[in-house]
Amino acid sequence: MSASLPVLALTVLGVLMSVLGLFAAGNIGVVAVGLVAIFGAGLLEVAGRSRS
Repeated sequence: MSASLPVLALTVLGVLMSVLGLFAAGNIGVVAVGLVAIFGAGLLEVAGRSRS
């Protein structure tokens, strides 16, 4: 199971934003953006698999 570089980057970015938004900034908006990035990475992975 290999992920493409954009999917991996979006996932890492989303996790970092979620954790930092929850614990460091205390801002739920940053957490939401991080979760949307993770969700977008999942959609990108599914779209990439259905094309090939």
